[in-house]
Amino acid sequence: MRETWSVESVEPNSLFDVDVLKATSGDRSLSLELPRGLIDLSSWKSFELELSKEESDGDLVMKGMVYKCDEGLLEISFHGLWLRMKHSGSCEFSEGDKVYLIIRRLD
Repeated sequence: MRETWSVESVEPNSLFDVDVLKATSGDRSLSLELPRGLIDLSSWKSFELELSKEESDGDLVMKGMVYKCDEGLLEISFHGLWLRMKHSGSCEFSEGDKVYLIIRRLD
């Protein structure tokens, strides 16, 4: 799965030292927690996000595990940091799958 996303906001989490990236792509939306200072997303407008079972190069690459994958919601944990994606249609992953999140800046 490889898609172009538009950054909606990057907000600090008040309880933990993480930033929460919120983005949209068509009818899909996502929320991704990232350690504060790992990557400066404040000037980003758009990016390409790839979820794959194979690792590849990108501005940010993280390995995680699928915790939930059903019609409408995909949840992946990256060692306690969460990607939550709302989507329509079926999911190409299964619970327990190991996946790579690859982000490439487009602008």
